[in-house]
Order: sequence, then structure tokens, then C-alpha cells
Amino acid sequence: MYLSTAEVFYLYYLFKAKNSSEFSSLDRFQ
Repeated sequence: MYLSTAEVFYLYYLFKAKNSSEFSSLDRFQ
């Protein structure tokens, strides 16, 4: 499946955010 450049950066951002300690508190509400 082809991903556009915008989608790649978006998924990369979500990946980094999910593995970032500063987002750990936000993950509990999702």
C-alpha cells in the first residue's frame, strides 16, 4: 500500500509521541 509523504510523517509523529515519556499521561485517557 502506498503512503503519501504527509501520511508517513503523520505516522512517524504518532510513533514518536506514543514512545515519548511526556505523552505517557495523555495515553491513559485514550
